[in-house]
Amino acid sequence: MNFEGKQAYEGLRIGYWVTPRLQEKKWFKEMLKEANSMRVEFIDFDMTKELPLREIDALFWKTPPPYDSSDESGLSTVRRFNDYLSSHPWVHLVGPTDGTTNYRDQMKQFFSDLSMNIGDDVQIRQPAWQFIRPTDSSNVRLTYPLVAKPRNALSHNIALIYNEKGLKEYRGALPSESFTLEEFKNHDGLMHKLYFLGKKCWVYYRKSFDNITTNQTENGKNYEIPAFRVSQEVSNMEELPIPNPLPNEALTQIRNYIALKDPSLNMFGIDIIQDSVSKVYYIIDINFAPSYAEVPNGPSLLLNHLLSGTVQRTNRPHNNTVFLPESRNFSTFSRDTTIVVFDIDGTLTENGRVITEEVKQALQKLRQITTVGVISGGTLEQVGYRLGPNYMQEYDYIFAENSCQTYHQGKLVDPFDMESILTRKELMELINWALIYIANLDLPLKRGNFIDYRNSLINISPAGRWISENTSAREEWIAFDRKHGIRKKMVDDMKSKFGHWNKLSWVIGGNSGFDVFPRGWDKSLVHRFTANYEHYYYFGDRTDPALFGNDWLCFSHPTSFGFSVKDPEDTINIVKKCFCLS
Repeated sequence: MNFEGKQAYEGLRIGYWVTPRLQEKKWFKEMLKEANSMRVEFIDFDMTKELPLREIDALFWKTPPPYDSSDESGLSTVRRFNDYLSSHPWVHLVGPTDGTTNYRDQMKQFFSDLSMNIGDDVQIRQPAWQFIRPTDSSNVRLTYPLVAKPRNALSHNIALIYNEKGLKEYRGALPSESFTLEEFKNHDGLMHKLYFLGKKCWVYYRKSFDNITTNQTENGKNYEIPAFRVSQEVSNMEELPIPNPLPNEALTQIRNYIALKDPSLNMFGIDIIQDSVSKVYYIIDINFAPSYAEVPNGPSLLLNHLLSGTVQRTNRPHNNTVFLPESRNFSTFSRDTTIVVFDIDGTLTENGRVITEEVKQALQKLRQITTVGVISGGTLEQVGYRLGPNYMQEYDYIFAENSCQTYHQGKLVDPFDMESILTRKELMELINWALIYIANLDLPLKRGNFIDYRNSLINISPAGRWISENTSAREEWIAFDRKHGIRKKMVDDMKSKFGHWNKLSWVIGGNSGFDVFPRGWDKSLVHRFTANYEHYYYFGDRTDPALFGNDWLCFSHPTSFGFSVKDPEDTINIVKKCFCLS
């Protein structure tokens, strides 16, 4: 396959952490062979072993992580993985969201609230399911027959459980294994296989379990492991029932639904069945980086997707520099096709200050030719303080709290709440730890408001947010933090303490504190809105990933054209030059 811009990939080094079984797969070998012909090097980067002393541009991983392990070796692997990502934030991570390599966490994260209706005829749901550990009682709250799926995604022991006796026998055969039970739906032995890669989707059909009769559940076997592995068998269409295809609108809604759950997940497969009686569709599985076995040139497409994302992500910014493309005609863009998003603190305003009239006037001129949005980790009230009393009318989008609280033309759109991810107990443990840590810090000065709890994040300020109210105190703290790295060290210590939760991310923004929030709830969430525009431009001052800059993910996103700025004056000079504003 001839790649567009093939030379741009030459010399890339891609680390991979995958299972030995996957390394023997035909599609994986073909992908590595194609990469070798392009002079792209794939390096074994198994986190359970000593890592090679070589820099990589991307890390491709597809292996069941030992996140639930209580043994020290498993926890050590988790720490090594998280520490590597923290110390190499520019590395393009190509892998599933933490924990989604097993069925239980896939269903919990992606489909726990699934209820999708397309028109009057198409309904998409998730079957009722229950996770069973070896130490759990035999109390099952589901209706037989059931499908049993072991937690280990590599297991071949997927089984049909017909009754309570069958479940007891199955558990006896796998005494130390956790597994998920899912209510079985008769679906005429037909499975829809959906492959998503970026914005592309392919649909194929495979042979699945035959319908189960009442006689089987009452008088037949108690349980059985079918002779074939459903998810690996490629069927001849002539042997399958006539499918009832999903409409294109359903495929789009499924992709958008997944994007909201995890904006970074753009290469995955989904298995769907249709109940033979109710005609309701059920999503029964999701897999990161499937084999794309039926897709023509699947390994090449997967490789191209991986490498193009790597080239975009590893284009590391240089501080205080801006690239102005002479070939772009910025004046031809319109409000319908173009969105320009600005960070606030340090980009539109001086740190801790309010917007100046000069900056405001320039943005209002820009708004005449493009859609304009502003983004901040701060609350809506804090954004309003920075931008002035009429901010709701002066900007098309207000992306407060990293766009978890978004207002479009004054109306709240698609809000997120942190308590849907973290339990009250976990939140209190994190906050109490932070307060004790701050109390023990030896700083030259401290003020009030050390913890700022918001809907979508917790802002932690070692010296207190109120320090920004006094110019001399603020400048003293900024100089002290730059010299001693107080915030960076506290972030590192929090990661060591809470990293095993695999639910949290940290970024340093502004000059007083840093943000802690659920994984994926950073500024990149804004891309669920910017995706509606043909052209997307981003302005931010904290674009260096090595410093945990909270603008990096938007600055470097494949769909954005990013500008790294020094201050509000720099921002406005670039805006005027690019968009031909007088």
